Amino acid sequence: MTLCWLALVVIFIVGNAEALVWNGDGTDTRWSLQCDFIGRDLKNQISPASQCGSLCKANSPCSHFTWTNFNGGTCWMKSGLMSEFDAVSKTTDEAVCGFLKSTASPPASAWNDAGSLKWALNCEFLGRDLMSVATSAATCGQKCQSNPLCSHFTWTNYQGGTCWLKTNGASDCDAVVKTDSGAMCGFLKF
Repeated sequence: MTLCWLALVVIFIVGNAEALVWNGDGTDTRWSLQCDFIGRDLKNQISPASQCGSLCKANSPCSHFTWTNFNGGTCWMKSGLMSEFDAVSKTTDEAVCGFLKSTASPPASAWNDAGSLKWALNCEFLGRDLMSVATSAATCGQKCQSNPLCSHFTWTNYQGGTCWLKTNGASDCDAVVKTDSGAMCGFLKF
C-alpha cells in the first residue's frame, strides 16, 4: 500500500510542475505564477514581485526564488541546485517563483561517478568546513576520502588550489552553483 501512495505523490508533484507555464525565454531568469520552491531559504527581502529575480541575481549564491504577498511583498531567495520540476503549485499569497537559468541543476549526467565519490564542475558546498588543504583539483576527493570526518568537499583555485574538506554529510541537492574559481565539488557515497 505504501508503494501505491508514493506513486500517487509522485504523479501529483510531477503533474504540478508540468502544469506550470514558464515565462522569460529570452532572458536569464525564468518565472511562473502560482508556484513555490519549498525550503532552501537563503534570505528574504521586502520587494515588489517584479524585482525578485534581480534581487536573486544580486545576492550570490541565490539560484532560485519565491515571491509572496507576505508583509506587502517578500522575495524569498533560495540557494542550491534545482530544476523547474522542483516547483510546486501554490494558489495562495499571489505566489510567483523563478530561477536563474545559469544556476539550474545540472542534469544527472553532469555528476561524475568515480567509485566511492560523486563530483561535478562549477559547484560548491557552503559551510560545514572541517579544514582546507593546498592540493590540486584531481586529488581533492582523495584528501576527503583519507579523512574519516570528511563527507564532502569543494575545490577552488584559491591560493593556487585549495580543497575545502567538509563534514556532516551532503548530497548533490545541497550543492550551489559556482562558476568562478574553476570550482568543483563532490561527496562520498555511502
